[in-house]
Amino acid sequence: MLENIDLSKYDLKNDIIFKYVFGYEEHSQILIQLLNSILDLDFENRIIEITYLNSINLKQYLNDKLTILDIKAKDNKERLFNIEMQLRKEDFFISRIIYYHDKLFISQFINKANYSELNKTITIAFVDFELFPDIKDYHNIFRYKNVKTGDELTDIKELHFIELRKLTHTSGKSNDLSKWIFTFNESNKLIKLDKLPRQLQGEEAIQMALKAMKKALSDEQVRELIEFREKAINDENQRLNNAKALGEQRGIQIGEQRGILLGKIQGDYEARRLIAKNLINKGNSIKDIIDITGLTKNQIEDLFIEN
Repeated sequence: MLENIDLSKYDLKNDIIFKYVFGYEEHSQILIQLLNSILDLDFENRIIEITYLNSINLKQYLNDKLTILDIKAKDNKERLFNIEMQLRKEDFFISRIIYYHDKLFISQFINKANYSELNKTITIAFVDFELFPDIKDYHNIFRYKNVKTGDELTDIKELHFIELRKLTHTSGKSNDLSKWIFTFNESNKLIKLDKLPRQLQGEEAIQMALKAMKKALSDEQVRELIEFREKAINDENQRLNNAKALGEQRGIQIGEQRGILLGKIQGDYEARRLIAKNLINKGNSIKDIIDITGLTKNQIEDLFIEN
């Protein structure tokens, strides 16, 4: 079924395939095993059940081709999870991750009577680029701590960043997470094999993930959606680059009344609107967008409604 498909173009790091494999109710056991390998929980605290808060809907992405493809879930301990695969480096990536993490945490207030009932919220971001150049470890975890003593304030909020490029192979001493990372990095090759490498044999969840990936790629609609989304992202990036270039040219002409950055984009209203939309999608606050683009609060609020 996959013989005529160029598999080199697809892997588990593609955000649509990632969400297809890990974001379906029928694939919940795959996600559970992935999360347990990341969190390294003791037996009592291991995840045994997952409820999806935003199950996959492929038609949604046809209508909103630039939406962020994350997975939101709740486990049997009422812990909340936000899981995302990020392929491209963004200027405001960390800020956006924190913004969506806090949105998920705050969403609990809808059903909670008081602060004592708030549950732990965990964000897991897989990134296919170097995020922390000065840190060798591929898996880094962040929580609230005292910057002077290192003592932890609370673990109710936890962010995991997993840099896929920092681990390019596995060995006999590999752990569960390293096997998953190897699978992400080599998945387009692994799905062609009749027999998996020795270190992955017996890894049932990984085998299930590769099987789900094959099923996804056998679906013509999924492949078309991947190409459609890729083209949309490239087109959007080109529009932003054009807008920035035009804004710079016009901004130079009218001077630097609002500083170098604002001067570069001041001259063209449509350019500023495009940049503001991109900043909205990346989770920036209205105040920051006003400072960067010079648009009014009402103009930016209108863009939030359009989005």
